[in-house]
Amino acid sequence: ALKLEVEGSDAENVCYLRHLNDANRLATAIQSSSNGKTVVIGGGYIGMECAASLVINKNQLERLFTPKIASLYEDYYRAKEVKFIKGTVLTSFEFDSNKKVR
Repeated sequence: ALKLEVEGSDAENVCYLRHLNDANRLATAIQSSSNGKTVVIGGGYIGMECAASLVINKNQLERLFTPKIASLYEDYYRAKEVKFIKGTVLTSFEFDSNKKVR
C-alpha cells in the first residue's frame, strides 16, 4: 500500500495493508469504530477484497476508487453491497481531537 501524502493521513485510524501487523491494526480500528463506517481507498484487488469482507461482516462501507477499476469487478462487488464513489480524488482526511478520522 502506498502511503498517502494528504492532510490527515497520519490519523490514528488510517490504516495501510502491507504486512500481518497492518492487518491486525486494521482489524482493531474496524472493531473500535464508533459509527460502524469504513472507507477503503484504492481499487486494486486487495482493496476490493477488503471492501467485500467488510460488507460480509456487517460493516457499513463507503468505497472510493480510481477510474481504472474494471466494470467486471465493480458489478461483482456491487452485488455484495459495496457502495462505489467514483470520479473523486482524495485531498484530505478530517479527524477529531483524538487523531481519529471522523
